[in-house]
This record gives sequence, structure tokens and C-alpha cells, in this order.
Amino acid sequence: MHLSNLIEFIGHFSGAVLQVILIIMMARRKDRRRGENIFFLLVAMVFIWHAGNFVSAFSQLLMGGRVRIVGLFWDTATAVSMGLAPALLIHALLEFLREAEDRFFTRWRWVFLPAAYLPLAFFLKVPIRLIEYPELPRAENVMEVAGKFHYWMIIALAVG
Repeated sequence: MHLSNLIEFIGHFSGAVLQVILIIMMARRKDRRRGENIFFLLVAMVFIWHAGNFVSAFSQLLMGGRVRIVGLFWDTATAVSMGLAPALLIHALLEFLREAEDRFFTRWRWVFLPAAYLPLAFFLKVPIRLIEYPELPRAENVMEVAGKFHYWMIIALAVG
């Protein structure tokens, strides 16, 4: 067991636990607005990402190598949740701005919203690649998603 594997394991475990606490706190709230519901989905996507990485790291620590079926399922779930996160971030921002008094964001919302979800088509290649080639190293699959995710996140923050 390498120290980097142990650090990854602990980090994703703590991230998953913190996301579960946030999900529980948000679920208890009775009067949620639409923007808060979309933010709740964003938190759930981040939880899936942490949980997927935690389960993959845990199975690698237990078995001493990559378990094909576990890696296939959880890496695909991680890639999909990573792909939805920027679009949900922009969608939540636009919903919170829609609830504001300024009418500019209400008119232009229908331009930004489809533009936020449009890049999802480029992320479909990654889960398909994970299914077709499950023997590829996990880091290679995650790095392909992470590279696209960073560009998309920069654009999402620039739009926001």
C-alpha cells in the first residue's frame, strides 16, 4: 500500500462524508426554492464523484489491483457526475439570478441555459470509452474527464 493510495482513500472518504452531511442538512429544509433544488442536485453529483473514487480506491487497496466490474461501474458514475457538475453549477446560478429583482437575467436566461448543457455531448465519449476499454488505467480515464472539466468550469465561471 502506497502513501498516495492511502491519502486518496482518506480524502475521498472524508469528502463523501461531508457531502452526505450537506445532503442531510439540505433535505431537512422544508421550503426550498427551485435554485436550491438544483444546488441539491449539484451536491448529490459531487457526492457520487467522491463515493465512486472512494469505492475504486478501497477496492484497489483491498484486492491489491483494479477490480474490473467495480472500476467499470464506479468510474462511469464518476465520469457522468463530473460531466454534469459544470452545467448544474451554471443552472443553479441562473436560477438564483432569476429569483433576483433584475430583469436582465430573466431575458437572457434562455440563452445561457442551453449553452450550459450543450457541452455534455462531448462528455459522452468518456463513459462509452470506460465501457469499451475497462482495462485502461483509472487515472487515464479520470484525467481525460478532468481536462475537459477544467475548461468547462473556467467557461462556467466566466459566464457566471
